[in-house]
Amino acid sequence: MNACIRLSLFRHTCRSVTAHHTVAASTRSRGTSLIVLACRPQPGYTPSTMIFLDTFFLMLGLGVLCRVFFMSLVYALPTAVGLTTLFAAYNFIGSVIAASLIAIAAGTLTLRAGQYAFATVRAPLPRLAIKILFAIPAAIVGYNATLDFAPAPSDMWSHVFAIFGAISVGVTAYTRMNASSNDPQPQHIVSTTGG
Repeated sequence: MNACIRLSLFRHTCRSVTAHHTVAASTRSRGTSLIVLACRPQPGYTPSTMIFLDTFFLMLGLGVLCRVFFMSLVYALPTAVGLTTLFAAYNFIGSVIAASLIAIAAGTLTLRAGQYAFATVRAPLPRLAIKILFAIPAAIVGYNATLDFAPAPSDMWSHVFAIFGAISVGVTAYTRMNASSNDPQPQHIVSTTGG
């Protein structure tokens, strides 16, 4: 039978037992009561289920944190502008809430200005310059973050992993500028008229 045993020590008085507990044994000595309670297991709360749920929510939380961390690396330029504005606004205003709102606005404005400039400019060299303006800081931050968070047995391998991290974050930031452009590339439409 799958039953759990719970030992409870109460001083001087015994408390009432709830309906799903049955008293198995009771002894009284010197003002302390020892009550052994046999309880029925709750459905759905077996140890294997709880271990699975704990592991699932732990992995889900770590995945969300890694996603937020990677996105802050990809958008390194707006993140840096936002953090710089946060510290400057906090030193000037002194309010954490107001400084945070100003920093969010500054970072969002930087990102949207870059996306708007990329979407409206059609010449290839300025578009490339805007992509590089967002990709270079992301690659530098990706290199440093990978160097700090991915230790390797030797310094050479640490730098190899850091270069791989810089390339992956930089390429992601570079391609995100293409994805952020909502305008499709102009297509040459040939119109035919009858006649």
